[in-house]
Amino acid sequence: MRHFARGSSRVDWCETNYVQSSYIAEFYNCASNILFFVVPPILMCLFRPYTKCINGNMNVVLVLMMFVGLSSVYFHATLSLLGQLVDELSILWLMASAFGYWLPQRILKQMPVINGSRVIFQRVVFTVAGITTILSCIKPEINAFVLLSFGLPFVVIAAREVRRCKCQRVKQLCCSGVLWWCLAVICWISDRCFCDLWLALKFPYLHCAWHLLIAVSSYIGCVICAYIFAANETPELSPKLVYWPVDNQLGLPYVRINSGKRNHKA
Repeated sequence: MRHFARGSSRVDWCETNYVQSSYIAEFYNCASNILFFVVPPILMCLFRPYTKCINGNMNVVLVLMMFVGLSSVYFHATLSLLGQLVDELSILWLMASAFGYWLPQRILKQMPVINGSRVIFQRVVFTVAGITTILSCIKPEINAFVLLSFGLPFVVIAAREVRRCKCQRVKQLCCSGVLWWCLAVICWISDRCFCDLWLALKFPYLHCAWHLLIAVSSYIGCVICAYIFAANETPELSPKLVYWPVDNQLGLPYVRINSGKRNHKA
């Protein structure tokens, strides 16, 4: 039960604890998760034709994104070891789901063990995630290793697929996503390594910026994966990357399809 206790995690970010509230350790680090709760419901509405005709698992990924935000709020509110573990494991399951749902069929066919079966591949991925979840309760460091094992091939495959993509809008969106991700990592490292400097400047909020930037880059990655899956598996539905409410790069990107042709729900 000591792992439920407030402050039981050895991770403590730069924001001064219990300043804004006597119940919330890091108030602004909690509040900065707002995008994880606001954007997914909007995307669920925008992606409704996509989930109906191509891949209904898109909603699962969006729900998991919301759970990542909820887990982060719990961790930063309590700074408990359990909160840290739930926060990290929610990211693991999000990555595992994206990997299992969106890996191109062309690559699956190159895996002789699973014989091109997405169902078998998903079972393998989710089994690894499940075993990692159990082992992380004993040794939390295991989760970081498995995240790296999922993350590196995912990034490599995504980069190759974007390079093969003929849609210039997708490539531009990918570049902006990489930029947001790099800025997010810089904020994370700066908050972790140079906290004394930021405290001296009275601006200990770079981890808040990390939450906002990583949320944006995660949504961009989600949209790109959804487009590539649709372009590879159902090109006859004419998937198109568009923005809402105004169709320019200041809007919210999503994938629009010609849903009147046929259903191919994965």
